[in-house]
Amino acid sequence: MPINLPEDFPAINNHQLGFDDNALADFRDKFGEEEVVRRLDRLKQWLQHANLLNHYGVILTPVLIEHLTQASDFEALLGELDQRATHTRAGHFDAGDPIQRDLEFRRFAMESTNERMPIATTQMYSEFIALPQLPPPRLHEFHLSDEQIQAAKRVAHEAVGFLDFARQFKASTARPVIVIGNDRYGRLWFVEPIEPFLVEAGIEVRYDRVPSLLAHRLSTPAIFPARFVRRINAQMPHIIIADGASGAKNPAAMKMAKALRSCANWFAAFNDVRARGDRSKYADESSIPADFIDELMKWHEFVARRVELSGWVTPGSTYRVTTWSNDMFPVAEFGDIPPAPVQHVVFGDDRPQVVLANPTMYPGSDGDLPDQLRKVHPYFLNDPEKRVAERIVYGFGSYGFESRVDGPTTAQYIAAAQQIAKEEVEGLLPSPARADRADA
Repeated sequence: MPINLPEDFPAINNHQLGFDDNALADFRDKFGEEEVVRRLDRLKQWLQHANLLNHYGVILTPVLIEHLTQASDFEALLGELDQRATHTRAGHFDAGDPIQRDLEFRRFAMESTNERMPIATTQMYSEFIALPQLPPPRLHEFHLSDEQIQAAKRVAHEAVGFLDFARQFKASTARPVIVIGNDRYGRLWFVEPIEPFLVEAGIEVRYDRVPSLLAHRLSTPAIFPARFVRRINAQMPHIIIADGASGAKNPAAMKMAKALRSCANWFAAFNDVRARGDRSKYADESSIPADFIDELMKWHEFVARRVELSGWVTPGSTYRVTTWSNDMFPVAEFGDIPPAPVQHVVFGDDRPQVVLANPTMYPGSDGDLPDQLRKVHPYFLNDPEKRVAERIVYGFGSYGFESRVDGPTTAQYIAAAQQIAKEEVEGLLPSPARADRADA
């Protein structure tokens, strides 16, 4: 006769008996109360050991419930599951064994949930058991289109223009200069293609990530690690941060990315700590409207950054925050805040300066570009995964649930475009290696 276990039985509350509503009934109908309690309690321990929450956990499918409700020694049944899992991790997976197959369901469920909106577990399981046997991995060839090649050559010209500016700035000061290529656009297209030349000019290069996606006018992210912040505080080097942006709404305004606006907000917090809260020492030199700083200082991200920086930053001189682009317009457009008067780069001054730089050549500032490169719109190479993105195929292989890359990858696209950009830079400027050979 079926038994009735208490609704609050711990072994039931602390793990899921899969997604089969009849799973508990299977245990109740086949065993007495004492054996049901013992098996469920032991099963709870086993699931916790397998780690119910991670990629290699176990979801108890109907197949696994059927296995565990056999009238055999329960430890031996669990041992058979462990043995099958060990064989899978050793590369001896048999998709024809339903038990060994279903031990992989948790891995499929995790990947499936990460890539789309949640669906019913029963539907997910139907997709899982229908997965194909996968072929061996292979590398897919990739070739840039003519438009992509021209876009890569275009950013090479923009990068060289930025290099000319950075060299000129470095030559006019005795203070150290650090160039930061914002990850990804500034890093990939403005700084990495010219990194050897920057280093040759005595300019330090680093890459940090300040995201533009979802950034709003008050965003003040933690853009630098603590060690670098302490170094900034101690040395106050000039800092040039490079990033690109789509075209300005106002064609007569200097366009600054939302990421660079977030940098301006961060340096306002840095300056506020350095100035001991005396805004008169930096507000008019922040490249963002002074009245906007009043609102910014009340925003929780700014407050959190200021508290954080207070542990790393000591009182002292503040940064002048300036902007640079190929067109030095009288106003700058920082994302979604009103255009502000441009704080132009100051050459020949050793006072610490942060330069927010956008080397993009927009129509009207692309006079030095060859005619064929003007046909490619600025910022073409942004969001490379929208132009070339690998398709992931899931199925079964010798290690159980596996995946394959179907088609060329975003990384291949980036590497190919970067190679074209670097070759174009080499043609526009002599490389360090070429110069060394010429001297020899």
